[in-house]
Amino acid sequence: MTTVYIHIGLAKTGSTSIQKTLFKNRKILKENGIIYFYKRGRPFATNDLPAAFQKKFYREPAMVRRGLHNDKNARRKHARKLKSRIKTTIKKNQGKKIILSSEVLSSLSHNSTRKLATFLRNIKLNHELDVRIICYVREPISWISSAFQQDIKARGKRIDEVMESLTIPYRFYIGKYINTFGREKVDIREFEPNSFENGSLIADFLYAIGEEQLSIEGMEEVRDNTSVTFQAARILSAFNERFPLYDDAGEFSKIRSIAMQRAFDRLDGDAFVLPQPIQRRILKQNKSQIKWIRSVAGNTLFADKKLKKQSRVYGLFTDNVLSSIGEIVNQLLIENARLKAKNRLQDGRNLRDEGKIKIARQRFKEALRHDPNFEPAKLELKKARKINTSVTGAEPPDQQPPSFQQDDHQLSGPMLQEHRRLARGYERDEEWASAAKERAKAFAISKDEADQAKLVDALFKLDAFPEAILVLKDWIRRGPVPPRLVRRGLKAVVEAGDLSVLPVFAESYARTLVNNEIENAPTGESLVWQGLVGHGELEAALISAGAPVPAASLDMTTDIAVVDPGFLPDTGHGHHFNNNAIYLDVVSRLGIPAVFYGGHGAGSPPKEIGFDFRPVFTTRMYSARRLIENKDWLHNVNAYLHEELRRQIPPRARLFAFHTVRHTTVLGVSRWLAETQSPGTGIVLGIIDSDLGVLPDRADMIAAVYNEAFALLKRFRRDDVLIYCETDIHLEMLRAFSDDAFDIRLFPYVASSLALKYAKPRTSDPVETPRIQLGYLGGTRLERGADLIPALMRATRAQHDDSIGWVVQLNTKFLKRHPGIDVAGDLSAIEADPHVALVKGRVSEGDYFGLLDRMDIVVLPYRHRYESTGSGVFVEALTLGKVQVLPERGWMAEYARRLGCDPVTFSEAKLDSVLAAVNQAIERYPELRANALQAAERWNAEEGSTAQLEAWLREHLAVDQAPAAGTAA
Repeated sequence: MTTVYIHIGLAKTGSTSIQKTLFKNRKILKENGIIYFYKRGRPFATNDLPAAFQKKFYREPAMVRRGLHNDKNARRKHARKLKSRIKTTIKKNQGKKIILSSEVLSSLSHNSTRKLATFLRNIKLNHELDVRIICYVREPISWISSAFQQDIKARGKRIDEVMESLTIPYRFYIGKYINTFGREKVDIREFEPNSFENGSLIADFLYAIGEEQLSIEGMEEVRDNTSVTFQAARILSAFNERFPLYDDAGEFSKIRSIAMQRAFDRLDGDAFVLPQPIQRRILKQNKSQIKWIRSVAGNTLFADKKLKKQSRVYGLFTDNVLSSIGEIVNQLLIENARLKAKNRLQDGRNLRDEGKIKIARQRFKEALRHDPNFEPAKLELKKARKINTSVTGAEPPDQQPPSFQQDDHQLSGPMLQEHRRLARGYERDEEWASAAKERAKAFAISKDEADQAKLVDALFKLDAFPEAILVLKDWIRRGPVPPRLVRRGLKAVVEAGDLSVLPVFAESYARTLVNNEIENAPTGESLVWQGLVGHGELEAALISAGAPVPAASLDMTTDIAVVDPGFLPDTGHGHHFNNNAIYLDVVSRLGIPAVFYGGHGAGSPPKEIGFDFRPVFTTRMYSARRLIENKDWLHNVNAYLHEELRRQIPPRARLFAFHTVRHTTVLGVSRWLAETQSPGTGIVLGIIDSDLGVLPDRADMIAAVYNEAFALLKRFRRDDVLIYCETDIHLEMLRAFSDDAFDIRLFPYVASSLALKYAKPRTSDPVETPRIQLGYLGGTRLERGADLIPALMRATRAQHDDSIGWVVQLNTKFLKRHPGIDVAGDLSAIEADPHVALVKGRVSEGDYFGLLDRMDIVVLPYRHRYESTGSGVFVEALTLGKVQVLPERGWMAEYARRLGCDPVTFSEAKLDSVLAAVNQAIERYPELRANALQAAERWNAEEGSTAQLEAWLREHLAVDQAPAAGTAA
């Protein structure tokens, strides 16, 4: 599903900081499937986005300065172009998350909000487009205090003007989005540091878009819109009255420089606090608005907010304040002198163009009297002195002395230095558009590679990828280019998806890598690796990925080789680690040694676990989000895996187990097996491919890969090949691809018996009859029905009193903040309940199974995708013989019944339906418990994933029967 998150502010809630941080870290976000939409070269499109849907925003000063307020055709072109960019961005990034951010969007009219919704709905995609609104709100006193400062500082208003408006129209800002998109689609979040996820606004925003797992430690957080002191606000108000910030045309006043504005941010004084009478007036005027926002976002919003007090000496102009004012006055004098110098410089240039060189020289001298360090005036004066012409006018070109052209050529040196100097200044200020222009001018004069390199750097900083790629492409064709720039260009090509020029960059960078022309070449860069693999430069791709050297010897023979490119042993947990741990348990019971092959550069598993581990694969390259996905990519990435296997895995073993084969790399495995093995070798393929069945636009390409892979595997006997997957959808597709040529099974979770290392089914009754413990485990997600759990706990505890208790793992913070979920009352009740054990965070593997072991009835009020797929919690509960409450629709209930488990089911994941099922499970608990224990015995001995895997290996390797997997400690 493609999800568009529209961040509508509100104003004064850190929008600029969010936008600048997302812009600064856009590459990290893109690698994680998050696309931040921005204006080229700028971190935000604050006025552009709303203006595309409501023309009144073209009257904003920023749009006036671009001449869009009075040019109808220009406005139409701007809106059309912006909408086209939005549509293209969404279409190019299907299946990802796109962020549109502008606090001004909250000021759209109701009709314009509907236009925005209609525009997004009409974008044709291969699947559903999900639109969600993110909105931060600030409590009224804090908000108006901040807006008060901003109006004075950035909008040029006076104190008396600001005092006229103390109302915050929450309902106008947010109500139209609720009416248009639905309450469940609007996430209203409080702008309060104590309420932020991990105390960070950026972490909180990532949480809001469902990316809480992203670490902000590697991201650079940008803070903006600093507040001014009370004294600064008073002085600025007076300035605004005497020297308006904008002139009548909407242009920024030439008298008021940006540097002077910033100086006020540094003015010492007291923190800005509104007088208490004004604070009370704000609360009174916004009473109805506060009531409304609490009705839709929860009554806990803005709780425990107290009036702020001013000190007795508040607002005094102390020595520090006066010293700061002196600095501002000095800044004003400097800026005034620079303004006069610029005016004289422009006058001189106009006179020079008219041929009045002598008068022009005088103007340049006057400019230097105002500002002796004004370099442009120095350069113009130097040029003017070299031109020997009359005071009244320049001579015609054909009558100019021969030395004129020569003198002009001689001036190229000073002009070149001036362009370079200006570029360095722009680069220091991070004004990359101006820096790129000056670098281009410098390169046009010098034709020097150093200037060209700096031009390319500036273009990349500007995010002008097409222009940078064009310059580099031409440079590569003319001669050698610094490898770092070729590498940067290759990354840009991959990011931009410009596959037409991929060969130029991939071949050039591959040559430098293969010929060892780069000292300490960077490794592990996913974009570089994707570019090289995408063009088939496999040797260079291995170098860029930091692949280990080929194995010293491939003549060794092993009994079993367990191969998992996704196995990173330093994690100590997770899907890959658990699956390898189960393989280790199984082969240990078989009494046959095995070698485990996994990811390179991720350390080694603890020795006490017992893995014979070999780090050979460039795992993190496979697991990175792919930006190139076409037929050539699928062919080349399988060839890459084939090459890694050929370099590292000994070709002789009694059995090869390739499990967790992901990202459609099954063809690489099949080619290696067909190339190195003969019939009789045992082969186990565990395919956990997230591409299968969810990428309709690439379904034909993926099917072609599987068809070719299975055609190669058909050279092996059916009895020698076991293929398994985790979902019934994949089972159906794999059987279709193979024409039922192989033994393909459904293993819901290979590591299900891991639970038996920490607990076991409780087959005997305790001496005393305990209260029945109900439980809920796993991630707190709506698709897992987490929103129903607080009310279920409260209702069942009220109905059954002390005969039941609950053991629950739940992220209560997530539930409290989620829009449309009111769980505050239920959570307060259960948190005070002595018979409820509430675990609010993540737990270790041992603690997780310890919680599961305490439960008698496991409640899984699952929705959506869980109706067609299983879950790890379900299989683990089945393994330990727990009574389960499950959705009627879907695979889980059907599978449990086949084992004789007799689960209690509900028709839909709503409170009444699930509560009725839970009550039934409590009433029938003794009967249901007996059935669940019988099912666990059968599952662990015969039907379980681990049991079936062990039985197949035992038969194929002709190992004598031993105790079943389910009896292991």
